[in-house]
Amino acid sequence: MRLSPIKLFLLSSCLVAAPSVFAMTETQPSTPNAPLPDNPSLGRVILYKTGQTLERIGNATQRGADKASEKIQRKWDNTKAFGAETTQVMQEKASDVQQGAEKKWEQTKEVVTGNRSDTTPVPIEQKSLSQAN
Repeated sequence: MRLSPIKLFLLSSCLVAAPSVFAMTETQPSTPNAPLPDNPSLGRVILYKTGQTLERIGNATQRGADKASEKIQRKWDNTKAFGAETTQVMQEKASDVQQGAEKKWEQTKEVVTGNRSDTTPVPIEQKSLSQAN
């Protein structure tokens, strides 16, 4: 079986490239912001300083989010407590208004029908409409 030149080239390049892809040329630091070694390159210093800055920004952002979360939770709890108190007061006032309205309705009904219990009943006279007084 004869291989075409393209297949031969691809196979040989894979065999040559495979070890270099998996080989580690230098050891990576165990932590992302490990201290710099002696005489680091400029790119390594910039990368290190950028990582420190990003870490500080991330920590500050996390602290701010924690503080905001606590404040928001406190405000929400206060809002729920205030809402519950307001609801209870409104229910009591509605009950008072309803009782007052029922009392006024009864008084009005007694006055209109003449069935008042605190005074003597009003006599109702019946006469024909054509008689003059």
